Amino acid sequence: MIGTFIKRPVFTTMFILLLVVFGIRCYPEIGVDLNPDVDLPIVSVRVTYSGASPQEMETLVTKPIENRVSQVSGIKTLSSTVLEGYSETVLEFNIGVDPRVKASEVREKVASVRKALPDDILLSKERSMEYIQKSLRII
Repeated sequence: MIGTFIKRPVFTTMFILLLVVFGIRCYPEIGVDLNPDVDLPIVSVRVTYSGASPQEMETLVTKPIENRVSQVSGIKTLSSTVLEGYSETVLEFNIGVDPRVKASEVREKVASVRKALPDDILLSKERSMEYIQKSLRII
């Protein structure tokens, strides 16, 4: 078979051109989805506590929340950011987990630890990343 392509260069050139033309003709019809509809299994818990130092935020707010929400199953990573008067705990779950179900579980865990937190904190709603992702366009 290889001998045919070597002995007949015009046939080989025409065959390659046929494949190139066929490829160019089919290329626009190939469906490529650059931004697939994916619900990222990420949940965020945000807390503000006016006038609190980062150390106070960590000991009084972040650690109790981390300890309680770490009991939720399927967590891939758990990370927190603490600033003056602000704390954010982000839970990333394994792929295939419904973020709405996990957000509900996290909400229950945070509600159970709410009594141990200072009275004058403002607890933002837990947000699943699906809402944030829909508001952002990735280019």
